[in-house]
Amino acid sequence: HFLIKCWKIKLLLKNNLLKLLVYSNVYVAIAVACLTFTTGLMFSVSLINECLFSFFGTLFIYNCARLTKYSNLGSKKNARFLFIKRYYKHLFIITLFAFFCSIYYFFQFSSNSLYLLFFCSVLALFYSIPIFNIRNVPGLKLFLIAFIWTALTFVIPLLNTKIQFDLDFYFL
Repeated sequence: HFLIKCWKIKLLLKNNLLKLLVYSNVYVAIAVACLTFTTGLMFSVSLINECLFSFFGTLFIYNCARLTKYSNLGSKKNARFLFIKRYYKHLFIITLFAFFCSIYYFFQFSSNSLYLLFFCSVLALFYSIPIFNIRNVPGLKLFLIAFIWTALTFVIPLLNTKIQFDLDFYFL
């Protein structure tokens, strides 16, 4: 009987942990940080601060979209909605923590990459918060996401390292 209770608790923890990873967008943030890390590997440079910024910034932006969208869902009652409703405060705290961490790492960038990083951050905020509604502009969504992800995971980290680029770089 005790083993069955332990197994149920373990299964419940695994299930909720998986839901937390998916519904809090941690898996997306890990993917973006890994892409940034891959850029560092390609050019043999350390991009630890850039990886941490991309992780926390992505976590913040995607959770902003999720939490603001949650307030507008109305009568939809799917598993994601129910999870967000139940753990709204926890997700809000995670989002707030990600915001402060991303602000800290934002100021670790060199001045020549800050302008592009700021521009991408503003675009991402406009995309994620429904007030600005650029998410629903036909044909823009794909290009906006591709531009921001490319800038965040490739261009900005390399600008920050001050690598001298040769002609081969432009063919990547």
